[in-house]
Amino acid sequence: MTTEHRGAPLGIVEATKGASWSSDERVLFVEHLAREGLAFYLLGSRPHLQHRSALVAFSRNSDAEISRLAPISRSTGLALGISAFFEEALVRSSRDISVIVESLQNADFIGDIKTLLLRFDGAPLRGRHLLADIQVEIVHAISSSFGLTMQIVVCPTLYADDVSEIGISDSERDRYRQTLSQIDASVSIFWSGPTLMSDRITHGAVERVTEQYQRKPALWYNFPVNDGRGYESRLRLIPEIEDVQQTLGGFDMVAFNPMRQLRLSEIPIISAMRAIQSRRSDWSDITQTVCIETLGLDVGEVVWSNITRLDHRDRLWPSIDEAIGLALKGKKSPYALELRTWLDQAPST
Repeated sequence: MTTEHRGAPLGIVEATKGASWSSDERVLFVEHLAREGLAFYLLGSRPHLQHRSALVAFSRNSDAEISRLAPISRSTGLALGISAFFEEALVRSSRDISVIVESLQNADFIGDIKTLLLRFDGAPLRGRHLLADIQVEIVHAISSSFGLTMQIVVCPTLYADDVSEIGISDSERDRYRQTLSQIDASVSIFWSGPTLMSDRITHGAVERVTEQYQRKPALWYNFPVNDGRGYESRLRLIPEIEDVQQTLGGFDMVAFNPMRQLRLSEIPIISAMRAIQSRRSDWSDITQTVCIETLGLDVGEVVWSNITRLDHRDRLWPSIDEAIGLALKGKKSPYALELRTWLDQAPST
């Protein structure tokens, strides 16, 4: 099924912590989503700590993964992207922004990417200086060098509205955003909503961040990601996209963050994409269809009938586990294998 994009382009930002997907798994995932009309795919995982000693570091295995994904990008028109992470303490001490630009210009993958994600979310927090001026300087230099050939997207230090748990006040957040609004208007800025894992995204919240950044925000939608505290025991297969549908015109782009179960992430992401792009207010039958397409009739129906209870903490979990296990017998698709692995590796309750 290929769908026509309406409003903001829909894509993936792959930034799940602790995931160990193979290149083959990633290629199959991207190929399937590209056939669904996915607009962009960003490799956003963090580099290993030993690679963070330079002024700029890239996502893990960036050269090899971009090389594997480039043919899909060329054949489908998918905008492929990579993340650049900045060690801002080193930048502050050296003030040599040109080294960052040169690192990007000399990267082997630079000719194959259409999107460059600049990540400042690892910057010092908890009351320390946010280095907003340096971030603006970095973005300006990179935008001046690459802005005509690729889309530049920024993940700022403060990407959610709620900063109460990180020792930064709302006024400090607002001053930070006011400074960051100085970057070129063609640069997109990610925002995750009122909270890191936003369940509600209202028109009012979108309007406020739009005014602060002086541009439509790019929505880093932390759905269906399940690598955070309180989410590890669940498969998040229900696309809670009503608010995104209603506010879609207010976004520059929308990026879904997949679960640790990469292939199973196709169920909620494809369901959400189809619902958003078809303007359907009832997405339940869409999700049921995608479950069956993905898992096969028998497994798909069992998963669909228990979709709100795919949580190892649910009081009915033993019976649900047994039903899915029986349905999975003899099934060898990558989706079935990933579902079986999730059952086997379930955290204890």
